[in-house]
Amino acid sequence: MLLGEDGRVYNINKPNTYIEYLNSICDLSMGEEHSLFIGLDSLAYAIGEGSSGELGNKKQTASETPVIVRTEDTYLEDVIQVSAGSYTSMAVTTGRKSICLRR
Repeated sequence: MLLGEDGRVYNINKPNTYIEYLNSICDLSMGEEHSLFIGLDSLAYAIGEGSSGELGNKKQTASETPVIVRTEDTYLEDVIQVSAGSYTSMAVTTGRKSICLRR
């Protein structure tokens, strides 16, 4: 994946093909089997394998379309940094609150 200057996330294996619904992205992090994105709306999005809860959507399933990362009762807001690992994801908010996303 590649973040274009237009804010879209492109599939580098398919020239000029971008991932639908990811068209206002300002940062991304790619893990082993999932990826995290920060939107211009300061929300975190995730896509890919989620069997360990690494997508942060309170489910242990994969998603081929982006899901919004959640905290206990609401969306994770004011995200300034994301990091995707093998089975874990991390996010940092403007208040320097750090969140670990996992089952």
